[in-house]
Amino acid sequence: QGLAKVPNEVYSSNQKQPVTELWLQQNALTVLGPRAAELAALELLYVNDNPAFDWDGEAASTDLEETAAQWTRLQELNLSKTSIQRLPSSAAMWTDLRQLYLCDLPQLSGESLALLPPFPRLRVLMIHNCPLVEGIAESWSSMVELKQVSLCSNPNLCALPSGMGAWAQCEKLFLNDNPSLRTLPDSLGGMRSLQKLYVNSCRLTEIPGSLAELLELEELYAAQNEITSLPPLPPSLNKLHVPHNNLTSLPSKLPLGLEILHCGNNAISSVEVGLLSALVEIKFVHFNGNQLSVFPFEDIDACIDAAQGKPGGGLRVVDLADNPLTELDEMRARVEALASRLEKPWAFNGSEGGGG
Repeated sequence: QGLAKVPNEVYSSNQKQPVTELWLQQNALTVLGPRAAELAALELLYVNDNPAFDWDGEAASTDLEETAAQWTRLQELNLSKTSIQRLPSSAAMWTDLRQLYLCDLPQLSGESLALLPPFPRLRVLMIHNCPLVEGIAESWSSMVELKQVSLCSNPNLCALPSGMGAWAQCEKLFLNDNPSLRTLPDSLGGMRSLQKLYVNSCRLTEIPGSLAELLELEELYAAQNEITSLPPLPPSLNKLHVPHNNLTSLPSKLPLGLEILHCGNNAISSVEVGLLSALVEIKFVHFNGNQLSVFPFEDIDACIDAAQGKPGGGLRVVDLADNPLTELDEMRARVEALASRLEKPWAFNGSEGGGG
């Protein structure tokens, strides 16, 4: 910590044996220095957490384009929490780049990012909290080796590549906290290896119907959006987390392996009898903050019966708080009968018209 320039020892070592990894994070660097182009064997470069670092700022004594063109073996690059304004166009030479981290970069030009060519071997792409980034280049759909894409907390991000379905090897897609993002491309269904989809705190009004084609999808987290209905869900799903939306109903069929069903704080007025009884793996059910006047407790009985003797246990939580439930005396008796059967006893409390 505290280094203001790259030590000369880096370059003397490079003359004896090529330097392949350079870790410079959490220092006081402003530039890499005039000899950075000598590091032609560089594979990993981490300069994150150098707040004043700008590799082609006024203090730079070498041409960024010429320097970056030498790093043809670069595989990992982390520029997070610096003051960089652009990536060099000569980054097209980084054809072996596997991981790219661009987080907390208030001055990074979205235009310069959009002009970059796709990195054909990129597997991890992380762009967080870059306020000038409004979209991801359409050409980046061709980065077909991507395994994880994380584009979170970008206040002006409003466009994703329409062809992102070509990311068929991608297993994790994180898009949380993008308040300008209103839609997901229909091509989403082409991401056939996707296991986790997180789109919390955006402004989505719907999830594409192609979601049903994601036969490896295990987790869908889409809390705090403006979603009014859900499309058919893939049978592989085991976690559905959609509180704080505008849902009025659920799909007529839920994945049988669902373990978490969180639909709290929506506008759901009814739950069909039999919808929950088929969920043999269910452990957490949340319908708090909806418009339910009745609830199919017989489904809960069926879930508990189905889980008897299972190694992972059965139903643990049923949350119906803040619903306009009626016939509370009868319901209280039914709940008390069920409470002793839950993995963790659940106590009924509530008042007339307020839930419970």
